[in-house]
Amino acid sequence: MGKSIALSARQLECLRLASLGHTSSEIASSLGISIRTVDQYFGEACSRLKVRNRTHAVAKAVAMGLIEAPAP
Repeated sequence: MGKSIALSARQLECLRLASLGHTSSEIASSLGISIRTVDQYFGEACSRLKVRNRTHAVAKAVAMGLIEAPAP
């Protein structure tokens, strides 16, 4: 059986907003946190998902059902 990947609520929220096309700056502003914190969330999410960048992290999170795909 596949191992479940645990992401924090903030990491998932950052991935969800990135899937909608938001930049790190826009995500930071909407969540009331610093851009550096957003980038740290993406870094940890990428590590846990075993991918190299946020685009791949979003794609893998959608494929795994961790976040919903954005509406076309």
